[in-house]
Amino acid sequence: MQKNKSLILVALLLFLSFNAKSFDKKGLHCIENNTNYDIVFYFNHKKVFYLDIHYEDGVKIINDQFTYYKKYEEVGSPFIKKGHNIYWGVNPWNKSYTYNLDLNKLKLVQKFILLKKGISKLKANLLNKSEYFVEVKIFTCKILSWNEIEIIFYNKN
Repeated sequence: MQKNKSLILVALLLFLSFNAKSFDKKGLHCIENNTNYDIVFYFNHKKVFYLDIHYEDGVKIINDQFTYYKKYEEVGSPFIKKGHNIYWGVNPWNKSYTYNLDLNKLKLVQKFILLKKGISKLKANLLNKSEYFVEVKIFTCKILSWNEIEIIFYNKN
C-alpha cells in the first residue's frame, strides 16, 4: 500500500511540474484586429518577454525591448495562469493586468491607463472627474516556435 501511495505522489508531482511549465519556450505573435500592428512575446522561465529588433553594428538582434535599460533579472514580466487565461504586465496604479490572453480563442486584450491631455484634461478637472482613461486593444494571436519568430523579425524592414 505504501508503494502505491509513493507511486501516486511521484506521478502527481511530475504532472504538476509539467503542467506549470506548459507555456514555457513558446512564442506568441499577435495582430491587432483593426490595424496591421503586431506584437511578439516569448514565454520562458515563467516570464513573458516583449520582443523587438535591436541593431548592433548593423546586425539585427531579436531581444526584449528593455534589455538595454534594465538588469537581466528585471527583464520580462512574470505571468499567472487562471483557468484558460494568462495574465501579465501589472499596472502600478491600480494593480490590474495590462495583458489578458484567452488560451481557447487565442485573443489578447491589452489595456492601458493613460493620462488625458488638453481639453479632455481641463474638462475632467472642471467636472472633478478622473484625469485618466482606459485604452483597449484586441489582438488575434498564433503560438509560434522560436524559428518562426526569427522568420517574422528578419522579414521585417
